[in-house]
Amino acid sequence: MKDGGPADGANAFPCSESCLDNSQCDAGAICAFGSCAPPCVQAADCPSATFCVDDGKEAVCLDKNVPCVEGSCLSPLECATDHRCRNTCAVAADCNVLGTTGRVCATDANGIGFCADPGDVSGGHIVAAPPPGASTLPVAAPTDAAPDVAFVAYATNEAGTGPLANDETTGLPCTSDAICRNPNGPGLNVCSNGFTVSFNGAQVQLWATPVCVIPPSPLGNCLPGADPTDVHFCDGPNDASSPGICIGLDPTDPLVGLCVPKCTFAADGSPATGCVGHNACGYLTDLLSVSRQAPVGIGYCKSACVTNADCADLLSDYECQSDEGNCTLVAAQRTKSVGDSCTTSGAVNDVTLGSCVCTNGAEGTGFCTTQCIVGGPACPAGWVCESGEPSSLDFGTGNPSFSITTPTAGLVGNCIPACTAAEVVADDAGSDDAASPGAPADDAATEGAAGDAGPCPAGSTCTAGTVAGPDCLQ
Repeated sequence: MKDGGPADGANAFPCSESCLDNSQCDAGAICAFGSCAPPCVQAADCPSATFCVDDGKEAVCLDKNVPCVEGSCLSPLECATDHRCRNTCAVAADCNVLGTTGRVCATDANGIGFCADPGDVSGGHIVAAPPPGASTLPVAAPTDAAPDVAFVAYATNEAGTGPLANDETTGLPCTSDAICRNPNGPGLNVCSNGFTVSFNGAQVQLWATPVCVIPPSPLGNCLPGADPTDVHFCDGPNDASSPGICIGLDPTDPLVGLCVPKCTFAADGSPATGCVGHNACGYLTDLLSVSRQAPVGIGYCKSACVTNADCADLLSDYECQSDEGNCTLVAAQRTKSVGDSCTTSGAVNDVTLGSCVCTNGAEGTGFCTTQCIVGGPACPAGWVCESGEPSSLDFGTGNPSFSITTPTAGLVGNCIPACTAAEVVADDAGSDDAASPGAPADDAATEGAAGDAGPCPAGSTCTAGTVAGPDCLQ
């Protein structure tokens, strides 16, 4: 972390040399984090472009425009999602220590409590823009250990007295159930490291970095509703303030859903936020913010491991099934490669056999693929990372429409063969693609439309309408 920067034409920190104690600093400076810096008494008194942090012994004003990445901060600081090294906290008292005042405790996009200046906070959340030069990739929550119960900023009943109806801890990183059980709520949520599910021929953890969730049930733990285009939130009120999003498990049953951590993103290509550690955001839909007249992307967090090291937050025996991004104790042995044809038809097929991750069309035929992250490692040559993010948004009569030109960094997707605009099936060439809200149903590409699926594998059609396209979708 840098010692500081200029303020009002002068060096913000009287001394810039390394130090072991205060005796090695000039008058008016103290030693913290191995360098001399101005002491912090009132957070608001720190020189311009600096902010107050402490090393557990001294509180000093340091340069707030030095970006960080996960694991790069000097102890005890951690990198928050605004790409700044900050002290962690559970309440404001944790921030105003060593004689300092004026700092508040607020949560970052990962739900971790961090100390911040009041000007960096709105509604209890850190809203400061990242400093110049910050990485465009999301900052993961600390993965060496989940936050201690003492350092979790639990939700409280701001509307009245009494306990919350839900724990509202979905998505918090955890190592045990204790972290997930809000003392201000019913205390029912659990850590996801306590269960596995069967997926593509392997028993897997749903999240590489364990997170708090509502206890799963074969009967579901939330209500997705009968309308698949309607968004239902969970582990809190049915609105965007809740930390969970309800994903339907059975298209024929509106009562069976799984509450999973929610993530959000803008429509400008900036990184998705809300998923911790080695989890990533899957595209679900876009909502219109009436107050801002701008789209707000809504997604769900899922496992996104790439190497075995990404499963280190689980038991040491877990390994990464990288083509689906899940951590498993026994990896499925794939017999087919990316691009090979595959099928999901019949009782015994490429899914039940674990031959590959098969992306299939309506007739059960398709091709083998692998999971990818937008902005991450590239897909095979001639393929693109398809997250499902639409290239246009139409929110209906009287509302603005939007064109999306830059893919959202950090979204999870599948590698899909690319095609060209000239190869798009004629019926799908319009701007209102079926992937966009409000698009007509007959605008979806169907295999063999216009008599030919073009250059695409069986079970797919060259389709426009997503930011990653044109590509071969089912």
